[in-house]
Amino acid sequence: MAKKFGKFLVAATAIGAAAVGAYYYLQGKDKVARPVEDEDDDFDDFSDDLDEDEGERGYVTLTPERVSETVKKAAEEAKDFAQFAAGEAKEFAHGVIQGTKEALAARKESAKEAEESAVEVPAEEASPEEEAVKEPEAVTEETVPVNGSKVETFLDEEEEDNE
Repeated sequence: MAKKFGKFLVAATAIGAAAVGAYYYLQGKDKVARPVEDEDDDFDDFSDDLDEDEGERGYVTLTPERVSETVKKAAEEAKDFAQFAAGEAKEFAHGVIQGTKEALAARKESAKEAEESAVEVPAEEASPEEEAVKEPEAVTEETVPVNGSKVETFLDEEEEDNE
């Protein structure tokens, strides 16, 4: 039912649009189109401006003396800026060097404090580094069946003795 109603609605809209279009066409058929007046009001005519002052334009003459003066001024400004930049870079580098020196001094100070606070280990007790240097005990390989599959395990001799 919805399809039939949709088709009816589309057909009615199309017929109504055609009827309104025909009505407006027939209403305006007998009228004469009025000419557009003053259609150039929105546009400026720049051609008049070009003709007025063509001969009065002034030019700047460049002489070698004037060019050399400009170049000298630019070179002087560049030299001043380079000296300023060099001074700023020198100050920055000095600050970095001072900061590095202070950091190194603090590092040395903390290393001395750590060295002084370290407790000497008696010769009888082995340090962790010495234990790591010792040779590891022999490792053996065993195959243990687990749920029908073989699993390899690696045991130290001490663990075998404890079992």
